[in-house]
Amino acid sequence: MRRGRFTIGGASAALAGAALLVVGATTVLACPTPTVNTQLSATTIAVGSSAYDTVTLTVSGSESGNVQEARGSINYYVYSNSTCSSPALANLTPSPNTVSKGVVPNSLSYTPTSVGTFYFEAKYTGDNVYLVSNQSGCGSEPLVVTKATPGITTTLSSSVISVGTGETEASDSATLSGGDSPGGSITFYTYTAASCGGTSTNQGSVTATGDGTYKSATVTFTQAQTFYWEAQYSGDANNNGASSGCNAEPLTVTPDGPSITTHLAATGLLVGQSTSDTATLSGATSTASGSVTFTIYTDNSCSTPATTGTGDDINKQGGTASVSGNGTYDSVTVTFNKVGTYYWQAGYSGDGNNTAEKSTCGSETVTVTSAPTPTPVPTPTPKSTPTPTSTPTPTGSVLGITVPNTGTGPTSGMNWLGLLLLLGGSVVVLSRFVVRRLGGKDKIQNI
Repeated sequence: MRRGRFTIGGASAALAGAALLVVGATTVLACPTPTVNTQLSATTIAVGSSAYDTVTLTVSGSESGNVQEARGSINYYVYSNSTCSSPALANLTPSPNTVSKGVVPNSLSYTPTSVGTFYFEAKYTGDNVYLVSNQSGCGSEPLVVTKATPGITTTLSSSVISVGTGETEASDSATLSGGDSPGGSITFYTYTAASCGGTSTNQGSVTATGDGTYKSATVTFTQAQTFYWEAQYSGDANNNGASSGCNAEPLTVTPDGPSITTHLAATGLLVGQSTSDTATLSGATSTASGSVTFTIYTDNSCSTPATTGTGDDINKQGGTASVSGNGTYDSVTVTFNKVGTYYWQAGYSGDGNNTAEKSTCGSETVTVTSAPTPTPVPTPTPKSTPTPTSTPTPTGSVLGITVPNTGTGPTSGMNWLGLLLLLGGSVVVLSRFVVRRLGGKDKIQNI
């Protein structure tokens, strides 16, 4: 086989340094074999990322100048094994792939779709003038492809909510990015302490179908404290797992703010009289506990409690009622011993999920006055008894006395008469009788 250009009378300047072979009467130029030096743009990448190959031709010794004149073409391939015995996974030969004056174009980029090790090979065709063909050799350029490591960021629907009333719910959103078509799932957790400490609660999972934003379920919180959200991505064959971080999303759950209103049974009393108060708690959680305490003050700033005991302002304070949820709670009955204006106030103690509250001072006043002096009742004047009048006697031997009818006796409506007999200066009562006019004459009839 002949290589190179034939010469007569010696080698031309263009072929200086090339070996000359003489076969019979023919002079043959033997071209040098170049070294195909390859260099990957990266030796380790994550799946979904890309890499490409580069080639530099070199010739050692006196023939190195041939490289600057080299022509021909270059071809690139990638294989799944180090012997390049299987069919190439991809032909990365660019277009055009011409080598011009020793300058070799780079390969096309290769984007692996799975994790593993891949092997590049470059093949130079030579030009049979300046250089002959050669290749880089399979296995000299391994590319290690690792799992992609997606990032995950999260956003809470609200960072401060309340228990009982108002905004009581929260949810989390997680955004995956930088993955290689990530599958798997995203699971949301809440913790009762920082650094993923305390009690953890699984708030549900969603399926990942690539980079994007995924939302948790909405969670209602019934305990006032700080919770910490975390989103965890499970990973898959081509993607590493990822976490948003334990302290990135604190959620503050504040106690509920209930209200308390009151109503007095009576607001105007006399000294010695009694009344009681009623407090209504509303807007608290359904499981509200604690107590309502009723206090009576002598000033409208509710700073000086009324004194208690015999002879003091009141016999006792309003007492305390245990709370079990929203509702109405009663004080004890209080007796007021002194004249004055008194101010009632009801105070709710609060609990872990409900703030302490008080009714407005001055909204409930009791005015106590002294009992009025009784007006004297006049004593009735007794009626005088009529004086009996004498009645003429029918004869001179008797004295008749008419007595007013008493309304009693056997004959109602008749005059009573007493008959007195004068015997020797003594008065003798003979009997009870009545004098009637009969036949024009007075007749005495015993009764």
